[in-house]
Amino acid sequence: MKRLVIRWLILAVAIAIAVKIVPGVHLTNGLRSLLGVAAVFGIINLVIGTAIRIVSLPIRILTVGLFSIVINAVLLELTSRADNVLTLNNFGTAIVAAVVISIATSILSAVVAIAR
Repeated sequence: MKRLVIRWLILAVAIAIAVKIVPGVHLTNGLRSLLGVAAVFGIINLVIGTAIRIVSLPIRILTVGLFSIVINAVLLELTSRADNVLTLNNFGTAIVAAVVISIATSILSAVVAIAR
């Protein structure tokens, strides 16, 4: 349970970073909304993302994993539609935000792993 909460908080911080540095990504309200968006994104990523990743495995192999960026952008777009707190200007914005969230999540996860 502790690990799940840590991953949720890391995702929330990564989304906050994307909101701050990617033009066209907006989050209404405050911390509570951010934590809600992180939870919704995590659930969508778990349920829909897993299925999409399994089905798209051949194209991900052909593109050496670059198609994963598109998958993450689609999942982020679905999150913004499911939760009206997060808004994205267009799909290009979703792609850039997905890249930023992926990089931030990787760095934060590594920092937390080192701190343990």
